[in-house]
Amino acid sequence: MKVKQPSEKEVTKEIRRFLYFKRIFHWKVYTGGMFGQTGVCDLVGCYKGRIIAIEVKRPGHKTEPKRLEKQKKFLADVRSAGGVAFFAESVQDVINNLKEYW
Repeated sequence: MKVKQPSEKEVTKEIRRFLYFKRIFHWKVYTGGMFGQTGVCDLVGCYKGRIIAIEVKRPGHKTEPKRLEKQKKFLADVRSAGGVAFFAESVQDVINNLKEYW
């Protein structure tokens, strides 16, 4: 029997629950539509003076290459400005990327 993978919305909800639990100030970025900007990450926050940018992905999901390149550039720009930026498919990915700041 094949195990159903969680949707991006479900992964985002779990990550946000974890961030609330750890008292990490954050918000969901709603992009798209007529005025949206491609590449901006899904979750933005601030923890101990650093901006945090998280691009949430559904486990195993492949993003269209052009969109993925814009997302990678956004995360690279955040990192080059001194922030913490990464892709996450799970709460464990968030833990792995933030543990050095706790």
